[in-house]
Amino acid sequence: GAGTTSATLSFSSINGVTYKLQYKHELTDAGWTDLGTVTASGSIASITDNTSPVPDQRYYQIVIVP
Repeated sequence: GAGTTSATLSFSSINGVTYKLQYKHELTDAGWTDLGTVTASGSIASITDNTSPVPDQRYYQIVIVP
């Protein structure tokens, strides 16, 4: 929402698999920006996006790191 400076994304995962979170500001942007990685330690993984100091709209994708 307005004024929010972070978002925590939780998603179904496979234990021991590493995932990369990426974002873009508009779906028409050419590429995705890497935000960070997390290695799952169970069936649900989560990662926090600290958008501070400028909160904005973001679209996210989560990909498995080979």
